[in-house]
Amino acid sequence: MMDGYGMGGGGWILMILAWAALLGLIGWAVVRIFPGRTPTTGASGEQPMETLDRRLAHGEIDPDTYDQLRAKLTGERGSR
Repeated sequence: MMDGYGMGGGGWILMILAWAALLGLIGWAVVRIFPGRTPTTGASGEQPMETLDRRLAHGEIDPDTYDQLRAKLTGERGSR
């Protein structure tokens, strides 16, 4: 005997999944079309001076190298 809904007992589950997929697709499209507006300068989003400061703090470069690179970044002329 037919219940009059045409989709059987589990049809409403498929309908919910279809709507969830549609809403997920719309959300994904909106995020892809309108990306965040934060400007980034590198892969990590760090500014060059921040990268330089971090490298000095972690001991990756010595203070003399830091001063040379900082002068290059800021456009200062050093005496040689």
